[in-house]
Amino acid sequence: MKKKDKNILWFNEIGKHDVAVVGGTSKPVEENFGENPHHSLRFGVDTEMFKPYPMKREDDRFNVGFVGNWLTPRRYMKDLFIPLKTLPGVRLMVFPTTWPTHTRPDEIESCGGDALLEAIVEGDKWYPGLPSMYNKMDIYIRCDIDHGLQLSVFEAAACGVPIVATDSGPTKELTDAGGGILIDVADRDLKRIARDIRKAVVYLQEHPKERKAMGKAGRKFVETKWQWSRFIPAWRKFFREGVKNAKKV
Repeated sequence: MKKKDKNILWFNEIGKHDVAVVGGTSKPVEENFGENPHHSLRFGVDTEMFKPYPMKREDDRFNVGFVGNWLTPRRYMKDLFIPLKTLPGVRLMVFPTTWPTHTRPDEIESCGGDALLEAIVEGDKWYPGLPSMYNKMDIYIRCDIDHGLQLSVFEAAACGVPIVATDSGPTKELTDAGGGILIDVADRDLKRIARDIRKAVVYLQEHPKERKAMGKAGRKFVETKWQWSRFIPAWRKFFREGVKNAKKV
């Protein structure tokens, strides 16, 4: 195990006691557990709720979307997402699921400043409203550099939205299934990564048939691999073991 993997160290410390939980993370993280007891759990997507449906469009601009906490450092919004604003015909759409309290001006500036604020779409972000957000997008961008699960990627894919995703988590399985374009981030070269994301966006903008095919492939992948009902048995096992362990105390 690498010492720098602080999350893995934390998980393994829990595992020394009774059980550790891996919630929808990547295979490299799970492999670090070795023989330590743990439950591999997934959150999954309700594909009856998250599905494609037509949305009224105000114009013919190409909507490039993001849903999530834009302040998370690993996303490099200023370096990788905001520059897409200069592409002809592109509209950036940022749907922040959280707005950290007491956000400082310098923090906003570090994520794109006025360009970020201009891209933020106002309105209620409560859970039942998420499918309509995804269905307003032509493509969805995941620009994380470090490993971690961004469930919104699979929610967008379930809505038939093609993904442009950095190779930093389980999204590779989605792109391998034809649901989008994968961007290599191994060298952590932000300028090169930004160029590759830009090229992918331009390609999808100029190839609507391929975009549609990716959307269908992405939804099929989520239906077969990330449908929430598939993970109910694992969650039941986890909670039953937790109750059993609690009785030992």
